[in-house]
This record gives sequence, structure tokens and C-alpha cells, in this order.
Amino acid sequence: MAAKDRSAVRYSPSPPAWLSLLGTLIVGAYLTASMIISGQLGLPLDDSWIHQTLSRNLAQTGSLWINPGETTSATTSFLWTLVLAFGYKLGLEHLPWAYTTGLISYVISAWLIRRVSLVIIPEAKGIALLAAVLLLLDWHLAWAAVSGMETMLFTMVSVLLVYLTVRKDEPSPLVLGLAGSVAMLARPEGGALFALSLVFLWFRRVLDASGQKCDFSLSIQRETRRFLAFLLPASVVFLLLSLPYWAINYWNSGSPIPSTFQAKNAYYGQGFSSVDGLFRYLANATVTLFVGPLLLVLPGVMYMVAVSVRRLLRGATVQQRHSSLSILLLVVWVGLLWLMYFAWLPVPHLHHGRYLMPSIPFLLLLGLAGSAELLRQARIETWLPRLRLVLLAFSIMWLVVGAEIYACNVKFIQDNQVAAALWVRDNISLGGEVAAHDIGAMGYFSGRKILDTVGLITPELNYRPGNEAAVVSLMRQCGVDTMALFPSWHPWVLENKDFTEIARMGGRCLFSENSEEMIVMHVIAK
Repeated sequence: MAAKDRSAVRYSPSPPAWLSLLGTLIVGAYLTASMIISGQLGLPLDDSWIHQTLSRNLAQTGSLWINPGETTSATTSFLWTLVLAFGYKLGLEHLPWAYTTGLISYVISAWLIRRVSLVIIPEAKGIALLAAVLLLLDWHLAWAAVSGMETMLFTMVSVLLVYLTVRKDEPSPLVLGLAGSVAMLARPEGGALFALSLVFLWFRRVLDASGQKCDFSLSIQRETRRFLAFLLPASVVFLLLSLPYWAINYWNSGSPIPSTFQAKNAYYGQGFSSVDGLFRYLANATVTLFVGPLLLVLPGVMYMVAVSVRRLLRGATVQQRHSSLSILLLVVWVGLLWLMYFAWLPVPHLHHGRYLMPSIPFLLLLGLAGSAELLRQARIETWLPRLRLVLLAFSIMWLVVGAEIYACNVKFIQDNQVAAALWVRDNISLGGEVAAHDIGAMGYFSGRKILDTVGLITPELNYRPGNEAAVVSLMRQCGVDTMALFPSWHPWVLENKDFTEIARMGGRCLFSENSEEMIVMHVIAK
């Protein structure tokens, strides 16, 4: 009888197991699409090749550089550079290692957002599972997983930090400080999330001590004194692990801020200081990120914010207040992330919104919870299964489109930046130098010294449109007679009689953000 009972038991895979399977299938589909459309595997951004160049050189020589002998702080994600360098140190192939680490971050992010949902909304287990699945089905994050960039690593670490913060059991200050420093090393804005987590934990203590009527008069002062015992060790751990990164940046570029921050802000961060610019930015960011399942749950996001504020102010049960405060943490973090990039890099559509992609898991969770609440309030909760089916169908449709977008991005980079770098390698003398605004593939494949026309590794050229004379002057001063570029980046080159086209790369793709062809110009010496 016992044997019969055992044979009747069916194996039911745990959520982490089948989330891993689903994530692996999606990543495999995206790489297959790349092979079909571009004929080879690759990376969809030139920035991905910057990470590869720095990581390879770090593993081989122990220092960060693109030009030999010139150390640089041109990595905004020191942690991602270390992860990739570890693969080089082990002798692993660079592309499979980048895809694998992206896949691991992708799957763990899905598992963690499920855990966050179970903590914040424990009664809605279906929402937790759906949030994890929709995270994997979101084409932006699938693209990010195989982009060779730090996007999914930072997404994973930020969701982990939020999970540690919102749990009922407060994390130890050492654990929170460690998680905060890891988040900051994954992306500098991770430091802001760490600070926000500290504020959340302090306010939750104050809220608990204030009682049902939310009397803050005594609780703020008392709990603030107590919280210092948590704040100090957490901050010390954070600073001890973060200071070496800041010191390396300062040593290499004279600033604790990575040179990529400064260079991209100099090029893109212009003309968006007005209120009108803020509204345009928010509209563009919404259009960019909400192309996918988020579009269907946008009303739920807004509704959930309103409900949480109301419950928090009206002194609901302890569980409801904790839940509402946790939801507001997600809202504030998403808003803060968006506003930081408005101040620094106000081009939300750049690279399909990759700088804002880490907010997608939280927006999905807010939207799903809000939509379910809306349906219950309208007494049409029977529509919830239909909404789930529509969300899944809509996500799968965009996932397919995203695979073609990814493949086209890879093809574009291979046919232009990589092709130009290989042309320079084969046609420019070994001791020669080339000017370029895209330095990733050029640094990885060409084996030639690079004069960076937008200042990532050439700080004296923090290029702004209209400052062409400085570019030409430095090129002549350094004896650089070759330049690889997209005409839209430096249109003045086409009008300058001292520049002559000597090579043109091929390759355009429907979904590429740039439809140009990269050209190589010869500069007449004077």
C-alpha cells in the first residue's frame, strides 16, 4: 500500500526551478534569433564592448585601461567589470560568460520579486507568481539579460536590497550595509537606494512606536536615538566597501565619479532643465518602458499609490500599514530613479530605456496589485483570470518582437562598430591612432590607441555639440589622421574639406536606434 502511495506522488517543480527553465528558454530564443538574423552571436551595444575591453585588460594586467598605459575610470559598473574579468581569469569564452551571468541575474530577479510580493501582499500568492513570470516575459529585461551590460545585475541587486528592507524581520546592519555597497558597485545610483532603505527602516520603527493613532510626537525622537545603533554600523560597512571604488576613480580621473557619468552628461544632458522638459522626459520614459505588459496595468500602478497613502494616513492595522509603507518605498524608489536620470541623462528612450529598466519589476508588482484591487472594488474580480491571460498573451507577443529587436541591434553593432574596428586593425599601422566616439568594439578588436571624441577616456574632450574645433585641434596635436564615426554624431566632419572618406561599413536593421552606416575618414595633415 505504501509503495502504491509513493508511486502516486507526482513531482511538482518549485517556483525557482521552473522560473529558471523559463528564463533559460527565453534567453536561448533571443540568442537563436540573433544567429538567424545576424548570422552570429554578439552584443547589442558598443557600451557592452567597453565592459569587455576593460574586463579583459583587468584580468590580464591588473589595471583598468583601454589605451595601453592610460588607466581609466570609464566603467560605471565596477562590479560588472569584476564579474566579467573573473570569466577572463578562468579562461572562459567572453560571450557565453556574459550571457550566463546575465541569465543568472535575470532568473534571480524573478524569484526575488516573487519574494517581495509575498512579503508586501501575503494574501495574494497568485500575484506574486504572475509578477515573477511577467518579469521574465518582459522584452526589455529579456533584452537586458543578453545585452552584456550590467542592467540585469543591478536589477537583481536592487530587488534584493528592497527584499531585505521590507521583510518583517529587520536585517542586521552588516547585511544591509553589504547589500547597499554591492548595489552601489553595480550602479552608482545603488547608493541612493541604500539611503532610501535606511530611511524606510527608521520610519517603520517610528510608525510602529506611534501606535494606532499615529502619534509621532514622542516616537520620532525616541526611535531616532535607537536607530543610530543600526545606522552607524550599516553606514561604516557601506563606506568601507565603497571607498576603494571611489578612490580608484579619483586616482584614474581626478574625480570619484566615473568618467562615463561626466562624458554622457556633457553630451546628452542639455536643454532639459525646465518643467516642460521634465514632462516631456516623463512622457518619453512612460512610452519607452510601458511598451509591453506594463501598458495594461498602468491604471493599477496609480491606484495602488493612492490606496497605500490613504491606508497609511488613516491608521489601518499594523499589517496594512507595513504593506502600505513598503509599497510607498517601491514608488519612491521608482520616482527617484527616474528623476536622477532626468537630471543626469534625460534621454529615456536611449538603448530601449536600459537605464530605467531596473524599475520594471517594481512597476509590474505595483500594477498587478493595483489592478486586482481595482477589480475587487468594482466587484468584477471574476475578470482577474481574464486579465492574467491577456497580460500573458500581450507579453509573449512583445517578447517575440523584442527578440527581433535584439537580433537587429546585434547585427547593427557587428556590421558597423565591430567591422570598423577590424578594418582599422587590418589597414592602420600598428603604432597608429584612431579617433572615435564609440570606443568599445574599437578598443576590443583594433589593437590601436584611441582618441575618444566624446571624452569617456579623453577627459579633455567632454564633447558638446558646437565644440568641433577642440576635437580637430587635439587630433592634429596628437597626430591622429584617421577617424571612425557616424555622421550624425559629428556632422561637421562631412563639411570639412580636410576629411576624406576612405571606408564605409555596411549594415542597417529595421529596429536599430541608429540607421546610419559607420564611415572611416582620413584627415589631411597640416
